[in-house]
Amino acid sequence: MTWTVLYDVARNAANQRRVMARCVCGASVEVLYDNIRRGRTKSCGCLKVKTGHARSNAGKPSPTYVSWQSMRTRCLNPNSADYHHYGGRGICVCPEWDSFEQFLADMGERPVGMTLDRREVNGNYCADNCRWATAVEQRHNQRPHRRATRANPDCRY
Repeated sequence: MTWTVLYDVARNAANQRRVMARCVCGASVEVLYDNIRRGRTKSCGCLKVKTGHARSNAGKPSPTYVSWQSMRTRCLNPNSADYHHYGGRGICVCPEWDSFEQFLADMGERPVGMTLDRREVNGNYCADNCRWATAVEQRHNQRPHRRATRANPDCRY
């Protein structure tokens, strides 16, 4: 648990319970109690500073974090539009990359103009099989496309 609730403070304008809480780093800050209880708030901000990637100053996720999150969505979320190209055909994310910090340690910062690519197109997402690649490199590393023809009326693809 990253928080220790110290005492209640005045409720906010929306009548939400606010508490003074001690973060795992030792800082004491006012926090909405409901955010602590539901796990929406993990720290006073010290965890973001540690990796430097959870959010930028503009409130947007870093490009490296977005790549990590997108990889996981494609492989793990059956509701993702691209799931059938990844998780649906057995592409997995290595267990070490359940942690963004480990992904960052293995891959480094995402270079400008590059995205995450698997060297072996049918292989899993892991340090040995991934690289940062340009759009041209990725186009050269695709599965062959199957084209449907109208010559066979029973064609199902």
